[in-house]
Amino acid sequence: MQPGEPDIKAVWAAIADREARLLTLVRASAQIVWVTDKQGHVLSDVDPPPEIADLTWSTFTGLSQENLRGSGWAAAVHPDDLQTIATTAVQVRDSGAPIDCEFRIRHKSGEWRWVICRGVAVRADSGEIVGWVGSCTDISAARKTEAAYREAQQRLLAALDAGEMSTWIWNLADNTFWWDDAGPKLWGVVEEPTNHDIGSLMSLIHAEDLDAVMQAQKATLATGVAHSVEFRTVRPDGKLQWLQTRGRVEKDASGVAAQVIGAFIDVTKIKTAEESLRQAQKMEALGTLAGGIAHDFNNLLLAISGNTQLVLDDLDAKHPSRRSLEEIGKAAARAGDLVRRILTFSARQPSSPAVTPLRPAVEEALTLLRSSVPQNIRIGTRFDGVIACTLGHVELEQVIVNLVNNAIQAIGDRPGSIDIEVAVEHDAAARPANLPQSGRYARLTIRDSGSGMDAATRARVFEPFFTTKPSGKGTGLGLAVVHGIVQGCGGAITVESHPGRGSTFKLWLPLAATPAAASQPAATQRSAAGRGERILYVDDDEAVNFLIQRLLGKSGYLVTCCEDPHDALRLFAGRANDFDVVVTDLSMPGMNGFDLAEKLRLIRSDIQIVMTSGYVRDDDQACASRLGLGRIILKPNTVDELGRELDARCAQLRSNRMLKASG
Repeated sequence: MQPGEPDIKAVWAAIADREARLLTLVRASAQIVWVTDKQGHVLSDVDPPPEIADLTWSTFTGLSQENLRGSGWAAAVHPDDLQTIATTAVQVRDSGAPIDCEFRIRHKSGEWRWVICRGVAVRADSGEIVGWVGSCTDISAARKTEAAYREAQQRLLAALDAGEMSTWIWNLADNTFWWDDAGPKLWGVVEEPTNHDIGSLMSLIHAEDLDAVMQAQKATLATGVAHSVEFRTVRPDGKLQWLQTRGRVEKDASGVAAQVIGAFIDVTKIKTAEESLRQAQKMEALGTLAGGIAHDFNNLLLAISGNTQLVLDDLDAKHPSRRSLEEIGKAAARAGDLVRRILTFSARQPSSPAVTPLRPAVEEALTLLRSSVPQNIRIGTRFDGVIACTLGHVELEQVIVNLVNNAIQAIGDRPGSIDIEVAVEHDAAARPANLPQSGRYARLTIRDSGSGMDAATRARVFEPFFTTKPSGKGTGLGLAVVHGIVQGCGGAITVESHPGRGSTFKLWLPLAATPAAASQPAATQRSAAGRGERILYVDDDEAVNFLIQRLLGKSGYLVTCCEDPHDALRLFAGRANDFDVVVTDLSMPGMNGFDLAEKLRLIRSDIQIVMTSGYVRDDDQACASRLGLGRIILKPNTVDELGRELDARCAQLRSNRMLKASG
């Protein structure tokens, strides 16, 4: 206290009598002082004493004292709060319990003010309640502060919920762990307290990630610096989610770490997106590799299968070597199928638009599988009306056969079931993140009661060549092919599985506008037969040239082969009218088939050109169509398909010549 300043003790002592002291206390704690009779009515013949005239209901509300008589004071109470006062009055009237309630009254300024009203009963010597005396204190500012706090808290919780986050405090002294109200929701824990022993929290973390979390915890304690860590938790429904924790160490006055404050962040979507990206990168890398080797590999297969067929054609039906040659042919066919499967899941194989009803495709696939389904397995189907997708019939059958075969193997010798459901997907929010919300999809679900998969297996289930089957029992391409087929048509596939609880594969396939009409059997192709037409065959593989020259020669064509496209171009430039058809490979060093075709057309615009290739991309076929080359023939199917294509082209040439001669 500075010299000359009034002493509070002296001021207080100057308040001479008890009533004055009480009046000072009342002025410090209340804005309204009131007195009523037993029924809560303001007395009509008693006015407030002058010393508290400024602390009356009349002064605060602006209503005249006359208007307050009886129950007139209630005119200043907010209509929505009258029931609160009436309920309180009933509760205290007979018991004489203290009054304590909050309500709004209109201030003389016109503003509604919140007040806290407290009162006590006044009793006669006999103990009977004769009235009530009390005060009202304006708590509007406190109410606004409280409302602002609640609003801020709600905004924070909303932000945490939108960001899939939760805040936490780890008390290092007693090893307790507190989290906010968003914590139980984030972790999927029902009605859990906000305070935990940190050991109980550890029990919610996936066993495979527990060591990493504990190491981060130890590092934080040892260094005094919070360590971030990502881990999985197992929700009550069995689903895994990824959480990331970040924190900051708080130290006490002596510099010792006292607590860690931080947040949990749900990074499941990020991890899923990262995994999808990694999977896509693997597919892209393998697709690039597959596309790179497919051409050369299919050339080898063409040489093997073609020469095998030539030898078989020359041998007697009872020749002892026929069986061995036939096995070589079968092996070449299997190798060709393997290449096609690799190209399918790596999206290197062109796809054609289709409209395929799902029910017939499912039923036909199950018919194919009928002999391989053991007696211990029940297969059930459910179809939600007539639904068609844009995936080809053969590809759809391949998808179903692969998935059902996997389910059969997962069930094994135990009794089990496989359920197949087909429906239109109406809930866009339930779709995988890589599918557009605007599209329309058919959903094919295949659910089994088999052994299920752990998280590590689920993460790799669509990887090419990944298999959990014993050596020699699987190639690891089945689900990779399914993944490639589904993605290739613009769809998506997901898997839900846990050990001992079976697996559920869900496929989203683009919905077709109308079901396809029943396909008609293809007309029988007539065998290839040339009539001396002159063919210029261009391929950089010597073995393929040797094979094609012999094959087409046996079919009645006159064949000239070139291994270098530049040599072929020079030959054609000097003898353009000596050839009826040019057959060229697409992928050749120095000049590809498209470039060669354009240069040939500059020399002779009407020359017929047929394109072959070891692998065909959608862009390749589109380019061939723009150049008027028709369909690219995929090796190693060249032996049969090329013969039929040349037969058709040459037949058209003969027809044109006849028309020209007759005209």
